[in-house]
Amino acid sequence: MNGLTGLSTRRLLLKSLLPALILGYYALATRNHWLNPRIWVTPGQIWHAAAGLNRDGFLWLAVGESLLRDLIGFTLGTASGLLIGGALGLSRWADRLGTPTLHFLKAIAIFAWIPMLTMFFGIGELSKIVFIALSAFYPVALNTLEGIRSVPPSQRELARVYRLNPWQRLKKVIAPSALPSILTGIQLALILTWLSTVGVEYFMSAGPSIGGILLNGAESFHLDLVFIGVILLGGIGFALDQLAHGVGRHLLRNRPQTLNA
Repeated sequence: MNGLTGLSTRRLLLKSLLPALILGYYALATRNHWLNPRIWVTPGQIWHAAAGLNRDGFLWLAVGESLLRDLIGFTLGTASGLLIGGALGLSRWADRLGTPTLHFLKAIAIFAWIPMLTMFFGIGELSKIVFIALSAFYPVALNTLEGIRSVPPSQRELARVYRLNPWQRLKKVIAPSALPSILTGIQLALILTWLSTVGVEYFMSAGPSIGGILLNGAESFHLDLVFIGVILLGGIGFALDQLAHGVGRHLLRNRPQTLNA
């Protein structure tokens, strides 16, 4: 146990080394005026601005609003991606009819949908949620489709030999084999939806939010607010990524065994 703890501590320190060096250099550069003090702010000024936002209750309100918006969009987009990707993978006719269209739509840059969404749904919350859901939909749908396609022919043949019904084939053959690809799509969707959440908040004003902090900082030329937004964006994104990898490893360790001859 002590050996594992020590190894984990060393890994954490190694991962923290580069950020610490960057922060140290930035603090030194701002303190010695190597960077223009009219533009660049010190770490102390960033901390003071963050403390002010926290004291006013705005900081956690902004984080909560962004996370809730991200969760709703991610859930809707992931569920839709699993359904559509599963249908395309399980049905030959659906694959022939729908997959070319899916690949065509995937090639459209996600932010190109903003004008159309605002035309149909306005600039309210619904547009933002649909945009975030779209960013989750494509990676989940495509990875689900590819995961089902990658099921080994030997497994499909065993399912026919055992005369499994459609539900049994899905549970015992398709799902265990396709799970790694599906989890990859979901993990990618989790990061993309977080980036899309803050992006759409920035481009479509969303009130208290991380994107709103970035927008306010840019418009008022307060670099301390911009840094706060960037740190929140990166820190929460990193935490979500680590959470997704941890859940993915757990699911893969405990996934059902595939059929054996």
